Amino acid sequence: MVLRRMHLVALREAALETFVDRVVEHVAGAFPAAYREHERLGVRALVERAVVCAEEAGIASEAGICGYVEAWFRHGIAFDRADPELQRRLRDSELTEDEKLAALEAAGRGVRA
Repeated sequence: MVLRRMHLVALREAALETFVDRVVEHVAGAFPAAYREHERLGVRALVERAVVCAEEAGIASEAGICGYVEAWFRHGIAFDRADPELQRRLRDSELTEDEKLAALEAAGRGVRA
C-alpha cells in the first residue's frame, strides 16, 4: 500500500481535529471562566490558532502544545505575540520545548527570564 501526500495530509488533519477536540474539552474543565469568556468568539478557533503558533515556535509534542494553549488561557489569548524578545526565544532552535514553555510562563507572570 502506498500512501500519497494527500492521504498523509488527510490523516494529519483527522489527528489534529481529534487533538483540538481534546484540548478544547480540557480548556473547558481547567479554565471554565476563560472558556465562557471566549466561547462566543470560538474556543476551538482560539485553540487552533494557538496550535499553529506553538508549531511555529518549534513546540510540536502534544504536551508542549497543550502547555502553550494553557498559557494563553492563563495569561491572555496571544499575550506572547506582542513581545519581540519572547518571540525570539520561542523561535530559538537551540532551546528545548520545556525551556520555551518556561520562558512563556515567565513572560505571562511578568518575569523576565
